[in-house]
Amino acid sequence: MRIRLINPNTTAGMTHKIGLVAAALASPGTEISASNPESGPVSVESHFDEAFGAVGVLEEIRNAELAGGLMPISSLALEIRGYWLRVR
Repeated sequence: MRIRLINPNTTAGMTHKIGLVAAALASPGTEISASNPESGPVSVESHFDEAFGAVGVLEEIRNAELAGGLMPISSLALEIRGYWLRVR
C-alpha cells in the first residue's frame, strides 16, 4: 500500500516530521510519502490561509498522481488545521 500525506503549509521541517511519524506507525510493507506545496501559507491558522493554500494542495495532489514511482497511490490524506482527512 502506498500512502501520500500532504501537509497544506509550506513548512518542510514539519512535513518531514509528519512523514517520519507516519512511517513509524505504518504497517510493514506500507510506503509513506509526505509533501507540502512550494507556495502558500507557512501555517494554516484561518479560512484565509486555507484558501491561500488551496492551489498548492491541488498541485501536490496532481504531482502525486503524475509521479510514476508512486503510482498507484492507495490512499491520499490531507492535514487541515489539525485534522487529517482521507481523500481516497
